[in-house]
Amino acid sequence: MSFGMTFSERLEDHDLVRDNDGVKLIVASDTIEHLRGAEIDFVDNGDGQPTFVFNNIPTPASDSGCGGCPSAKSDGGGCS
Repeated sequence: MSFGMTFSERLEDHDLVRDNDGVKLIVASDTIEHLRGAEIDFVDNGDGQPTFVFNNIPTPASDSGCGGCPSAKSDGGGCS
């Protein structure tokens, strides 16, 4: 399983919206179960390539590592 984020100008009928201190996170309803308990951080290291980092991803029983994310961080922190 892999995760990604994009910016969108419109909501789809099946999207779920969560507001956290004025920041809206929109998630497709068919993927919300895969993200329960996950932490999503916005990281800007000043290199001109800010990114979202997923931490504490629930790992499916049949999978190992970071939920199958292709870029697991070696410092124990999740996927990006």
